[in-house]
Amino acid sequence: MNFKAYFTKYKWSIIIFSILYAASFILSFILIRGPVTYSGPLGTFIGFCLLQVWQYHRFKKRQQNNRMIK
Repeated sequence: MNFKAYFTKYKWSIIIFSILYAASFILSFILIRGPVTYSGPLGTFIGFCLLQVWQYHRFKKRQQNNRMIK
């Protein structure tokens, strides 16, 4: 249940990142025949995943604190 509530709250940020990430990757293939290095796009994706994990844990802690207050 926590993950579903988290996804409904942050779904637009995940969708927008996915669209922009795919568009920039496609544009790099069109303009310069691929990214110069693959560590840049890979690092961006891993960083976004780590950010989402961190935000999910914060979200889960907040929900637990709200339940304890009620």
